[in-house]
Amino acid sequence: MADEVVARALRADKPEPFRFSRKALIATTERLDRIGVQNATLRDTGRIGLICRKQAGGRWHIAIEKKVKGRKRSASFGKLDPHIDISTIYEWFDRTLVDLAADTPAPPPAPQEPEDALPAAGMTLRDVLERHIRDAHVRDKTAGDYRLTIRRTFGDIDDPKMADLTAPEIREIYESLLATHSPATAHKSLRLIRTLWNTWAFLHPEGREPSGRNPVNRVTSRRGTVAPVAPRERALSPDLRPKWYAAATEAQAASVGAPADALLALFLTGMRLREITELRWTEIAEGFIDLPPERTKTHANHVRPVTPRLAAIFERREKLNPKECPWIFPMTRPGRDGQIGPLSHPRKALRLINEAASGDPDLISPHDLRRTYIGTADAGGIPRVATQLLVGHAVPGITDRYAIANLRHDLPRIAVEIEDLLIGGAA
Repeated sequence: MADEVVARALRADKPEPFRFSRKALIATTERLDRIGVQNATLRDTGRIGLICRKQAGGRWHIAIEKKVKGRKRSASFGKLDPHIDISTIYEWFDRTLVDLAADTPAPPPAPQEPEDALPAAGMTLRDVLERHIRDAHVRDKTAGDYRLTIRRTFGDIDDPKMADLTAPEIREIYESLLATHSPATAHKSLRLIRTLWNTWAFLHPEGREPSGRNPVNRVTSRRGTVAPVAPRERALSPDLRPKWYAAATEAQAASVGAPADALLALFLTGMRLREITELRWTEIAEGFIDLPPERTKTHANHVRPVTPRLAAIFERREKLNPKECPWIFPMTRPGRDGQIGPLSHPRKALRLINEAASGDPDLISPHDLRRTYIGTADAGGIPRVATQLLVGHAVPGITDRYAIANLRHDLPRIAVEIEDLLIGGAA
């Protein structure tokens, strides 16, 4: 059924745009081929006018369709290669737009390594980090976090070659981090090094990949070698839920606007932050929220119903939002001449609501609202599989773990209920 919903959406005249990346393009085109879509045009939000279209022969082609100086212009890059570097397409796009303005379209680049590419075998850790940030189109804030993690792990000077990283060295780095930081911070470093090693291995020419396993995997695959990290369990307690909801409603009425409405939607749905903040009107249809695979963490279509309270939020945003704004929770992008985009993060509104509800501005984070939703459903006797479908969890065990956070608050009541059952059964 989910495939049918998405197939209908993608057969529309204007399919939903998304940010192109090699992984997203390949996953989306393969899925469209698998469900039998014959004609589709995918559009990039990173470069307006960049498209990927399925042609009559069944092949996907990269091209430009864009108005340049008032005229609709087009240029073809060629067929979609599953091994293409997305930065190569973007470089061609930027160069071709300039040439189209001068009426001299540029030919597609020859399939070769970018000029600034270093031989993979000699790349250092920081070389691979910057290449990964560029090729994966990592957000500026996330890129800053990655660089900070590397500085914390290796210092400001040390920059080892990827080929020199060994499992014993990784183990030594991990133990050193455990001595000075939390297990969560040490694990974060391991995950980033593992990702960078995989990126580095991918950059090697075919047939010349590095031999042996990822050194991080060799450390973490042995049972007991990595310190356990307690799962986060913070959530709104039962007595704070109505207070928080009332504070959020008052904040919305007090002209906090889209950020407060987005937080209310998070509270009422248990969805992930970006699934709500980047929600588009085209993703609401016939009483359901319908998120395409490229918009979900699990890369699977997520369909959930719109409740009356949620519908009231959407109706309010429809009246208050700028005309023809595609996002339900928009914001003016700072430093971009008043350009409208999706809400990035409702930090100020969240701190305001937290303080009004409890006196503590750091009471909860947006993701704690997800744990609150799941825990409340669990305490109310809602079947776990239903909650899993509503919140979009791919693995049932994750839903169970989130439910524990709220279950702790209800243990006294549950214990009394069990005692009542025991005494009643004995009587």
